[in-house]
Amino acid sequence: IYQDIESEKNKRNNLDSMELDSGEKDPVPEITKAHFLEAMKYARRSVSDGDIRKYEMFAQKLQTNRGFGKEFKFEEENKKNENKKEDD
Repeated sequence: IYQDIESEKNKRNNLDSMELDSGEKDPVPEITKAHFLEAMKYARRSVSDGDIRKYEMFAQKLQTNRGFGKEFKFEEENKKNENKKEDD
């Protein structure tokens, strides 16, 4: 347990060094486009057609309701605006 605690402390102290526990350099210090494309070869869908249709209907509903609430003002603001109109 003591060794694990010391190892964790060393990792925190050497965040910039990018060294592994064994002292070796990380063979993949950054992910490149090639890595991503290789991973995508084996990717599979995780969302069903039904879920996609539900999302599209939800997004469309949001677009149609987008104007809702634009004219909303708190009661205090309405009274101030009415007072300004009366002063004009």
